[in-house]
This record gives sequence, structure tokens and C-alpha cells, in this order.
Amino acid sequence: MEKFLYGTFNYIEPKFSFSKIEENENSLYLDLSNTDLSELLFTVNPIDILRYQKSAFDLDLNYCKYNLPVLKSNIHANISAGITRTYVSDSIVVVGKVLALSNIVNKTNLSTIRYGISLLYNILPDSRYGITFSYDVKKYDCINKNYVSGVSLLGSEYLNNTVHSFGLDAFLELDQSNSMFFKYKLSTLFPLYKGHFIQIQIGYQLDIFKVSK
Repeated sequence: MEKFLYGTFNYIEPKFSFSKIEENENSLYLDLSNTDLSELLFTVNPIDILRYQKSAFDLDLNYCKYNLPVLKSNIHANISAGITRTYVSDSIVVVGKVLALSNIVNKTNLSTIRYGISLLYNILPDSRYGITFSYDVKKYDCINKNYVSGVSLLGSEYLNNTVHSFGLDAFLELDQSNSMFFKYKLSTLFPLYKGHFIQIQIGYQLDIFKVSK
């Protein structure tokens, strides 16, 4: 048995996601602390863009893949790019050169492109169960005018718009058509910690095509 197998550009994987957010929290509210009057810009934390995202489309291109038959595992390195949509709202008006709050709520559908790289390590001791560890780093850039993604770094003018995510996915097949899964993902900013976002999913999956057979 060979110790490892290597391949490049093995696949392209499209990913769609839609988020159901409670009606009273379905938009990211921006206040005066998010606003730069000198340039009339809203500065948005990329973690909040991720937390309140309504929909997203991403494309993962596999750059290289190592198969490790002896360890029953494989390593993937991917290049990723995509776009997200997030509802944002504010009640800010400019009176002269002063920012003020009004009773009118302005709503915007904020579009953000994100791009970066991801690493995955799959462990598959058996076809019935397995676990995947993942790490990805992505930059978030707002497309809309007057919006910029990032968090200032301790008095610096530089805005950190890079999100680092650590994930764990596990599955267990109960029989040919039924399985259970667990997914965990932690997203955060480095080097300045400005909050984090945790996603956890536990579920049951039924393959209707295998059942119908």
C-alpha cells in the first residue's frame, strides 16, 4: 500500500446557504459608533456580517489533495470565493457636519465578497463514520458604497477584515439510508479579538433515494 497519493485541482464545489433569523433580529443595526463622518462611511465588523447573513454563495476550488491510505485520512487545500447578503439598518442622519439619530429607519441589503483559503483534514476509519477538522481564513470586502468591512487595530488606521474559522464535522451512519451528524464552527478575528461567532448543528439525515429502492 502506498504511503500517500497526491492530486491537484480535483474538484470545484459550489455552496449555497440560506439563514432563517428571527424577525426582530433579522438585520444588523448600525449606530454612531460605526460611523466615520469625515468620509460618511459605515464600518461593519465582518463577524457581524457573518452572524446576520441572510444568504451566501461560495465556490471552493481544490488546489491540492493528499490521500493517506495508511492513516485512512486525507488532506485538502482549497481556494474559496463567494458573496453574502446581509440586511443592515440605521437611524443616522447628517445635520450640517454633525451626526444625529432620527426616528426614520434606513434599511440596506449589504453585499459582501469574501475570499481566502481553507484546509481540511478528513479521518475516515470506516465508511460508516468519520470526522473532519477544518480551518479557513477569509477577507470580507463590502460592495455597497459608504460601507467598509473591518475593525480598527488599537489606534491604527488599518482595518482588520480577516475572519479565521475553525470547524469540526462528524457523521455516523445508522444504516444504509439513515445517519446522524454534528457540526461545530468558531469564527473570530485576529490579532485583535472583537467577539466571535459560534455555529452548532446536530441533525438526522434520511436518504430518500436509498429508501425508495
